[in-house]
Amino acid sequence: MSGDWTLDPDTVAALEVPETSDFWDVPGSRRLERLAGDASLATRREDPAVRWRDLSFDVAGRSIPIRLYEPVEHPSPRGAVAYFHGGGFVFGNLDNEHDRLVTWCRDSGALVMSVDYRRAPENPYPAGVEDCRESVRWMLEHADELGIDPNRWCVGGASAGGALAAAVAQWARDHVSPPPVAQILLYPVLDDRATEGSTRTYFEGLGWDGRRVEKMWELYLQGTPADPGAAPAREEYLAGLAPAYVLVCEHDPLRDEALDYARRLSDSGVEVELHVLPRAYHAVDVIAPESVLARRAMREQGDVLRHYVGPRR
Repeated sequence: MSGDWTLDPDTVAALEVPETSDFWDVPGSRRLERLAGDASLATRREDPAVRWRDLSFDVAGRSIPIRLYEPVEHPSPRGAVAYFHGGGFVFGNLDNEHDRLVTWCRDSGALVMSVDYRRAPENPYPAGVEDCRESVRWMLEHADELGIDPNRWCVGGASAGGALAAAVAQWARDHVSPPPVAQILLYPVLDDRATEGSTRTYFEGLGWDGRRVEKMWELYLQGTPADPGAAPAREEYLAGLAPAYVLVCEHDPLRDEALDYARRLSDSGVEVELHVLPRAYHAVDVIAPESVLARRAMREQGDVLRHYVGPRR
C-alpha cells in the first residue's frame, strides 16, 4: 500500500465491507452491486418530510430514468438540484446515493433530480454527459409542472458524478439560460492527465486508488481524445462559471486535481468554498455515513444548498 493512509479511527471499520467496484471485472461487480442494493432496501432512508418517485423521459430515441425528491411542506416555486451519482462512470445507479439526496431535499427545501445516466464501458464518453445535459433541459422545460424556480437551480455530483456536474456547469454557462446558481462538487474526478501527485501517492491502497482511476479513464474514453466534456479540468476559460462548493478528502488520489481546479476557479473570479476532510478516504461520507467526518460534510452541504436553492426569505 502506497502513501500515508492515516485515517480517522471513526471511519476505518467501514472499509471492511467487501469491494463491489472492480473495474477489471465489470459484470461480476455489477452482480455484487445489485445484490448489495437489494440488501440495502430494508435500511434505505425514508423521511416524512420528503417524498420521492421514479420516472423517465424520452429523448432522441432513448429513455433516461430519473428519481425526483420533493419536500412535502415547502411551497413552490422552489429551488432545484440536478444530481449525478458516482461510480467511476461504470458503476452506480439511482439507489447508491439515495440517503444523501433524501437529506439534501429535506435540509434545502429544494427539489432534487437524480439521473441514471448511461454508463461505460457499454456506453463510453460522451453518452453519460449527454444524458446529464438532457436531464437539465428536461427539468427546466418542465419547471412549472415540477413547481421549481428556473432561476434557482444548481448541479451536483460525487466522484465521477462530480466530473459530470462540472462539465454540465461549463456547458450550461454557455448554452442554458438561466444558468445554474451553484455547482456542488464532491471529491470530483476532473483531469485524465493527473498521473502524479496524489494519484501516484495513493496509487495502491484502500478502496479507491490510483490504479482504479487509470482503469476508469480507459473504460470511459476508450480511445476518444478527452475534452472538457469528459475531463472538466481541460477547460481553459473558467470565468463566469457558477459558484462552487468543492469537497476534498485528504487521502484520495483525486485530491490534487480537485485542489488545482478549485484554485483555477478562484483565480478566474469564481466564488469557491473549499473544504478538505482530514484523515479521510474517497467517498467517506457514503462508506461511513455515521462517522463524525461524514456528518460534518453533510451539514456543510445542507448549509450550501439552503444558501443557493433554499426557500426565499
